[in-house]
Formats: sequence, structure tokens, C-alpha cells
Amino acid sequence: MLIDCDAVVRELWDFLDEELSGERIALIEAHVALCERCGPHVVFGRAFKAAVRTARDVAMAPAHLGPRVREALRAQGFSDPR
Repeated sequence: MLIDCDAVVRELWDFLDEELSGERIALIEAHVALCERCGPHVVFGRAFKAAVRTARDVAMAPAHLGPRVREALRAQGFSDPR
């Protein structure tokens, strides 16, 4: 079974989080190994996840920041998802 670029991009984050079946991961890996268009998406996704992990470990936001951000969003018309 072949997989196309659209499917790879749709499933990219589940793939990077290893939330797909082993068979589906293998199909995506095989496609990415041969596809010049999809390879950069995977490289970016992995780099993004690594940067988020690093940022999370290095700098935690102060406890008072969350409520302030939610209040600022409410003031701009966004609803609080909580």
C-alpha cells in the first residue's frame, strides 16, 4: 500500500508522537525516505518538538501569567476554553 503526501502531512504530528500503528509509521517512514517534499516537514516537526521540550525545561512561565493571558484574551473577545 502506498501513501501520498497529503496523508503524510495530515498525520505528521501523530507520526512524530508515535501515536500511529507500527504499519502506518512504516508507511510514512518509507514515503518520507523517498519524497523530497515531505522530508522537510518531518525535519521541521522534529526540530519544533525538540525546541518546545528545551523551552519547557529552561523557562517556566510565572504562575500569575496564565490568568493574565486569559483575561487579556477575554478582553479581546475570545472565550476561555475552561
